[in-house]
Amino acid sequence: GGVVFTFGSGCYGQLGHNSLRDELRPRVVGQLCGLKVTQIACGRHHTLAFVGPSNKIYSFGRGEQGQLGNGVKIDQSVPLPVQLPGKTFIYGITLARIDDQKIEHIFAGGNHSFALCTLERPNNLRSSVGKVTQQAIDEEIIDKWISECDSKSWKKGQKEITKMFSSASCLNGSFLDKSCDKHYQTSPKQSGLDYSLVQGAFRKLAKKGKVLTEVEAVVQHTLLPSLYEEPIGMESLRVYLVLPELLRVLHKQHRRTDLTEAVAAAILRLHPDKLQVLVDWWSSQKLSVTTKHIRMWKKALSVILTTTQIRTPGLKHLFQVLDHLHRANQKACGTQTVPDSYFCLEYIEFDPKFLEEDVKLWRSWSKQDVDQTPAIFCRYPFLMNLQSKINVFNINAALTKNPSLFFELRLNRASLIEDTFHQLSVACPSTFKRFLVVYFDEDAKLTDVYKRDFFLHLFDKLLVPESGMFMYNDTKTLAWFPAKPRVEEKRYFLFGVLCGMALYNNNMVHLPFPMAFFKKLVNINPSLEDLREFSPIEAGSLQYILDYPDDDVENMDMTFSVCIDFKQFD
Repeated sequence: GGVVFTFGSGCYGQLGHNSLRDELRPRVVGQLCGLKVTQIACGRHHTLAFVGPSNKIYSFGRGEQGQLGNGVKIDQSVPLPVQLPGKTFIYGITLARIDDQKIEHIFAGGNHSFALCTLERPNNLRSSVGKVTQQAIDEEIIDKWISECDSKSWKKGQKEITKMFSSASCLNGSFLDKSCDKHYQTSPKQSGLDYSLVQGAFRKLAKKGKVLTEVEAVVQHTLLPSLYEEPIGMESLRVYLVLPELLRVLHKQHRRTDLTEAVAAAILRLHPDKLQVLVDWWSSQKLSVTTKHIRMWKKALSVILTTTQIRTPGLKHLFQVLDHLHRANQKACGTQTVPDSYFCLEYIEFDPKFLEEDVKLWRSWSKQDVDQTPAIFCRYPFLMNLQSKINVFNINAALTKNPSLFFELRLNRASLIEDTFHQLSVACPSTFKRFLVVYFDEDAKLTDVYKRDFFLHLFDKLLVPESGMFMYNDTKTLAWFPAKPRVEEKRYFLFGVLCGMALYNNNMVHLPFPMAFFKKLVNINPSLEDLREFSPIEAGSLQYILDYPDDDVENMDMTFSVCIDFKQFD
């Protein structure tokens, strides 16, 4: 090895002199003095130096694309050691520790770097891989445990269970999809797991409570504490798809939710990038698998909420995992999407005091990151049943309104619409959330009857086609917006204000809009099924085309026309 001299362009710190200056003459790199550098590799604007005796790589220069290997995308003007992974994994199996790896060569491309490593102990590697491969969990070994659990051989079975279920590598390397070697194609969209193998294995485990209890204990007390927050390789995330199947069989036997809460906590400890891969896998699961997982997490949540409505960390973790599952479901392809209603905790009755406290927490913590807040049910409206939503809305409305302040409307019945829109248009928007008081025809009597009459008659008048605000489908059952409205745009805004005022004042109104309308309000794209609700004939025609083979559709030479609001569009 020798001393390193650098010279030339230094605009990104690639010369290693703790500056960005160019060097016109060779200059010793001070940070590498005393080290026996045996290899140098130069990229476009970065440099690698390998110190053979210590088996270390030093990098410096431009790092905006991660080519320095320091975990960040910033430039570095002095040589600093590159931290190689603590372990090397292939498909979830630990192949070697860093101490076993010897760096043979370093290479630098334009904006990337390479280190070619060999293993000091190849024989150990082969035996290690062979040992892990033999430890894959399958139905055969589970049958063995079941047959031995009541015999003198059970201690041996316990040791095997401990060894296998305490090892994330073992779980990650089991239940692999071997059709077309899909586990070798593991990607952010494909986990490489065969769910039928996972489900079959845990169904069999559930047949013997003694074996299942042993597995449960090992997973909770040994496996989960050992899981790394940032596992190397996507294959190492398979364990988070396997464990919910264990939880499912435990729930069927009405076991405690401790393990479920612990698994939820482990999922949430994952680095955001790793968690995103898991969410992507969830979104690409089969519908049947997703449905079972949602049911499992919901059941654990229901147990906690029906036994004790206390805001424990476990409750919060279950909320968050279901939130991630809900987001994954929204990303799933159409036929693999679970209806939102499936997430709903339909049969949970909440203590009014719990909901009131929840709304207050939600209002006071609304601007805080979820990690910094207690478990707040209102953050997850997709879990609420209809009654809970109504109660929460009413509680929030009551907390929002000042009982001493009112918003008054003085109206003539003969000109109800014009009077209403005029008074709303000149009022300050901040007053819309006050208690509403309605007076008719200069009658000073204060009564809720007038308020109910107001909403009933006003919406009846606004929702008919003659108002010019809406059109109806062929069956005259659902309303939509005309292509060319006959009223000014501001009226639609004020119509929305009236809807909000009705809700805030505990008045129910009938809004004959299709699901697509409400989806657009929350920025969810409508689907073909939503069109089918509004116009079955058009939706059926489009589905007919979608069902045709691609080649046939191209040869149809079709033209389309759509009739909207009595106007034809080609």
